[in-house]
Formats: sequence, structure tokens, C-alpha cells
Amino acid sequence: MRPEPVPITLVIPAYNRRGLLGATLDSALAQTAPFAEVIVVDDGSADGTADWLAQAYPQVRVHRQPNAGVQVARNTGMALACTEWVALLDSDDLLEPGHAEAMAAYAAQHPALDAIYCNFVTFSSRGADPDKLARAPFDFTAGARFDGDLALDIPDLYLRSVRYQPLFTCGLLVHRRFVQAHGGYDPAFRGVGAEDWEFTLRLASAGRVALSRRVLARVRKHESNDSADNLHMSRGEARILAHGLQHHRAAQQGAAEVRQSMRARLQAALGSAFDRQDFAAVRCIAQELGPGATPKLRLKAMIAGLPLPLARALWRALQ
Repeated sequence: MRPEPVPITLVIPAYNRRGLLGATLDSALAQTAPFAEVIVVDDGSADGTADWLAQAYPQVRVHRQPNAGVQVARNTGMALACTEWVALLDSDDLLEPGHAEAMAAYAAQHPALDAIYCNFVTFSSRGADPDKLARAPFDFTAGARFDGDLALDIPDLYLRSVRYQPLFTCGLLVHRRFVQAHGGYDPAFRGVGAEDWEFTLRLASAGRVALSRRVLARVRKHESNDSADNLHMSRGEARILAHGLQHHRAAQQGAAEVRQSMRARLQAALGSAFDRQDFAAVRCIAQELGPGATPKLRLKAMIAGLPLPLARALWRALQ
């Protein structure tokens, strides 16, 4: 006999996203089984988000705070939740109608879990891409133990998510006991590319994590996404991996691969910075890479250190 589904609070941090937040909330409120509550943490929006929500979505609980960044907003929402299980959703993304029902059932069946991620699709005005797990360069859940669509005990989850990252905050379900024991999203990564990845890697290192192969969320792609900026993302990912080597046990156990991945991301960032003639960033990244840079990247770093007119002339010669 299956246990009764657990109640879930949905937390949505929002900062000046009034134009997209309505669709996000509509998807949250159109679930086949409702959330126990939906909390929007208005992180100092200047577009009238809170007043609009009070009129358009009176059934949604709104918490207003001075702008402190999405990490603090998520943590605030989790602390305010009336339930032990909390789902997270960014203010421009969507949930499939069966998300809450499926996640509540998973959590009830596996109460020892700390977090449950879900498969998703990315979409834009041009349509939707194949789901995230289908695009993986390897079988991400190989060797896992399965309960229907739910993959449990995925081997080497930390290193797998360093190689390929399908564990997104969109639709994540997390138990508050993990946050109480290991902390929430780290405000030190405010403004850093892939800011939520550190929490994901911390979960993979210290928590009991499962992944649903069922598509239960939709991640919106648009011009203001951080992920559209390759330089920003690569530098952020490298910084998070460096942090992981200092603080995540699983990173330390797989240190050689983590360091290699960090260098690869820094090399990609240096190339992106050079392509956009951000020579200051090139010089900074070259220092981080040290002697690990390839000859081609060392040449680009050398050019970036020249007087600007000469650097630009040599840059054009390389195009």
C-alpha cells in the first residue's frame, strides 16, 4: 500500500519579473494535486510585483524584502514554508500539471531522501528542445536503483553532474532538514554564473538525492538568462568547482577530474573573453589558469597584455 502524498510548499523568488511571473504562477496553481501553499518572495522588485500579486493572485502568499539576491530569497522562502518539503521554481519557468502530485508521491515513498530533482525541457519562442536527460552525452542514470521513473542511488552523482548537469533548481524538491544541517543557497555566489550549482553539488556530496526521469518542468530561455552568457557561466562554474574542492567531500575524492573540469571551463572562458575583446578578463583568467593554459591561449593572453591599439590590431589579424 502506497503512503499518503506529503504536503509541499512551492517557493518562487521574484525580482522585476512581473511580465513573466503570471505564467509561472498559473502553472503552479493548475496542478493536478495542489501545493499546500505557494510563496512568492519579492526580492525588492521595483515593478510593482507585490501590489500586482495582491490583486491578481490573492491565494498566493507574498513576502517582501529588500533586494538581497536570489540565494537569500530562496532561503527566506524555505524558512517561511509551512511544510517540511519545499519545491523551488524560478520566476520565469513553468511546472507541468503533474509536478506536485508526482513529487509528493516520490517523497512519501522515499522519506529518507533529502532532495528530488526532475527532468525538464527548455523552451523559447521558437519551441521546445528535447528533454535534458535525452541530451546527455552518456546515460546519466546508469547503475541507479529505480522505482518507476525515479532514479535512486545514482553512482558517482557528484562527478556525473560535473561532466553533465541535468540537476536544475527548476522543480527541485528539497527537505528542510538538509538546509538546517548543511545550509541553503550561498549568498557568496550572488551574481556568479551558475549560482545555484554550488547548492546542487553540496546536495550531491552530502545528501541523499534522487532524479525523476519524467519531464515535470519547463525552463524558459530568453535574452536575460545568465546561461546565455558563456563567459559569465564558464567563469562561475570554475569558481564553484574551486569552492567544491575546498568544501565538498565528493569533490575532494574526485579531485583530479574536478580540477581538469575547472581548467576546461577557465580555458573556455578565456576564449570567450578574447572573442569579445574583453582583454582585462583575458588577463585575469590567464592568471587563474597559470601554466595550465594551452599555447594558443597563452598567445591570446600575451596579446591581451599589449597596449590596446596593438592588441586590437593583432586580435583582428587572428580572426
